[in-house]
Amino acid sequence: MTDTRKLIERFNAAWQRGDLAALSELLDEDVVYCPNAWDGPARAVHGRNAVIAVFAEQIGPTRTEQISHSPTEQLGLGVTGQGSAGGSDAEEGGFGEGPVLGDVFACGERAVCEWQWQPAEDGTVLRGVDVYRVRGGRIVAKDVYGKVTAPPPR
Repeated sequence: MTDTRKLIERFNAAWQRGDLAALSELLDEDVVYCPNAWDGPARAVHGRNAVIAVFAEQIGPTRTEQISHSPTEQLGLGVTGQGSAGGSDAEEGGFGEGPVLGDVFACGERAVCEWQWQPAEDGTVLRGVDVYRVRGGRIVAKDVYGKVTAPPPR
């Protein structure tokens, strides 16, 4: 396993715990974060403190509050109920515990991590990848790319 891959896996574990201090330690002072479209207008956030502030907004005081609104709903697609099947969060329009993170693929100082949310009631799924650049053992860039996929044909 490469050092880059281990770094991103530590980042993912800290994200899932909502551990902002651990996330901060993994970011370069001059990190650049480019969130996906559901997080508002296209923008780049520069610097560790600014990025951690955005992460704090995304994570929120608790994991449930962090994911209380569907990104597809925020995009105006009218998709709600992205929570885990049978969970109370799905009935309230929430996401349960957040996206399911997939494998991390790394080569040199670059890495990609796949992710996807649980299917919405209408079968659509928000899925995507996070693309990372690493230098000196810290994350220097994180770009998020996602899309909503249609349900399989009936």
